[in-house]
Amino acid sequence: MRCAELAFCYSAAQMSPPPSTATPPQAAAQLLQLDAASFRYGSKVVLRQLSLSVAAGEAICLLGENGAGKSTLLKLCAGLLRLSGGRVRIDGRDLDGQNRAAIARSVAYLPQECTHVFPFTALEVVLMGRYARSRTPFESADDLRAAEAAMVATDVVNLRQRPFNQLSGGERRRVLLAQALAQDTPLILLDEPTAGLDPAHALALGQAMHGICARGKALVFATHDLNLASRFAQRSLLLHDGELRLSGPTMHVLEQAGPLLGVQLHFGTLPSGVPYVIPT
Repeated sequence: MRCAELAFCYSAAQMSPPPSTATPPQAAAQLLQLDAASFRYGSKVVLRQLSLSVAAGEAICLLGENGAGKSTLLKLCAGLLRLSGGRVRIDGRDLDGQNRAAIARSVAYLPQECTHVFPFTALEVVLMGRYARSRTPFESADDLRAAEAAMVATDVVNLRQRPFNQLSGGERRRVLLAQALAQDTPLILLDEPTAGLDPAHALALGQAMHGICARGKALVFATHDLNLASRFAQRSLLLHDGELRLSGPTMHVLEQAGPLLGVQLHFGTLPSGVPYVIPT
């Protein structure tokens, strides 16, 4: 991960208590808008003329094979890459031209990998994100409350005094997720959020994602976990060769996704009503 990306990872703002009711997605403000967004690495076109919008309260899943452009799209929305064409707006404001602190007050981003590991405690790693709104060099009582609430949500309170560089990959993942949750931004971007997590924590993460949207935030996550998508994403987008090929309600997208993912998909429903997807 590049230094700018790592710095963004460690930019955060405080968590607010959830409101008593969530705004219905159909009546909510558009928190993320991409208009004809394009991106290329040198001569290689990665994304072509992609347009989408995400409303407050929505959970949107990005699907696609490796190299389809999912991570690139998230980095563009986080301001870590500059568009080759088109524009990105966050909460009605153009992303281009905003400084890092302003972006960090609007967008929380969890990257797919974080290879830089420091000997800070887990609590200190979460508190580092306070930089975006901090007015003093020391954490406040509100900072500590925000960090504690986020660590409870990701089940890492018992790790609070453990050195970050001594945690397992899955534990580090959950600590960094706590940092993103503590940011309390309108928009949260997660790249492969369940990577390295055991089944229990992967399920808990999905439930935490559901809670995020219930508080009126927008969530966009990229994953290869089709069951995570089917259970926790209202809408899904499937990228193929840098283009948006499928878009709509998640199960509708999954029913057409097999050929574009190179597999056959079989669908079912558990007695509890939870859908599941098995690739073969």
